Amino acid sequence: IEDVYREAEKEPETNKVLEVTLAKSAKWREIIADELPLFAGVSDFIKKMSKDFALGIVSMARREEIEYVLDRAGLSKYFPVIISAGEVENHKPHPEIFIKGFNALDSYRIRQRHLPMVHGECLVIEDSPPGIAGAKTARLQALGVTNTVSAEELRAAGADAVTKNLDDWMPDSMRRVFV
Repeated sequence: IEDVYREAEKEPETNKVLEVTLAKSAKWREIIADELPLFAGVSDFIKKMSKDFALGIVSMARREEIEYVLDRAGLSKYFPVIISAGEVENHKPHPEIFIKGFNALDSYRIRQRHLPMVHGECLVIEDSPPGIAGAKTARLQALGVTNTVSAEELRAAGADAVTKNLDDWMPDSMRRVFV
């Protein structure tokens, strides 16, 4: 919201950003009250991958929104690391959120008695060109998912691989393609 004001070369009135943010959140909750916005197969994918990999979320959404969806979907326990918009200064495609996510996931893994993670062991799954570009700038591998944009756009942004959905991916196929 602040970015929109800046792009319009305007200064928001006192508390206007908060007011618009709260109104947007209320409308968003109303829209998803009956049906969560999860792509087909994503719940099964998360459950499969969590058996072999530590999972994290980096999102330009508000933490409250992320946690709300994860709680409603019964997926909270699979994500020990969440980095949200409120924890970064810069938006994607800036790599800041990916760097913070990588560092937080690495710290989590070390607390679980794993060896430190290297960049080549971390895979970002993204459905937007700015997200792919940010991941690549952070020196991370990226799997593009064509939820909202074409495979060509994701490849042009630097995706290492592209898929239409996550249903067919298994931990072993992830290792073969990305490690």
